[in-house]
Amino acid sequence: PLLGLPIAATLEKLRVRDASLALTDRAVQPVVQTTAWAAVDLDHLTLGRSAEPATLNVRAKATGVAEELSVNGTLTSAPDHQAIHLQIVGRGLRAGPLAAYMPAGVNVGLKDGRFTTAIDGDLALNPKGGYQAKFAVNGLDYRDGAGGKSLFSLDSVKVIAPRIDLPTQALAI
Repeated sequence: PLLGLPIAATLEKLRVRDASLALTDRAVQPVVQTTAWAAVDLDHLTLGRSAEPATLNVRAKATGVAEELSVNGTLTSAPDHQAIHLQIVGRGLRAGPLAAYMPAGVNVGLKDGRFTTAIDGDLALNPKGGYQAKFAVNGLDYRDGAGGKSLFSLDSVKVIAPRIDLPTQALAI
């Protein structure tokens, strides 16, 4: 099995509220000061046996850098199958105090950066040996402002490996 755990356990609920991290970096000029906050909800995470997917909701923000970041989705952690399906959204993204880390002459002009994408990953045992894997990024869009021009977009990129069996040197993509 992929996760050969000797026991099965379920974490019914995990709640983290108002976790914060303050950053002060005096090694750069101007001095970087920001604080990041996060909240996490994780429900029904089961390890060591098959079960319904766990749900994950993360909300975060950072003073002067990100007004709102969210990651929502599901996690599967069965012994013979792991999967992740996430929707990621960012709003109010800008360099703010982190601009001090940019090379001289480089300015980040974002005022209300927006980011959205979906990520899907799947790893399972292959009946012929080894594993099979899929990974996809869908609907990636990065822009400045809700109605702003897209700075970067990607409809979809997928990597599919029907068989990964490195001990026998079998790799199919």
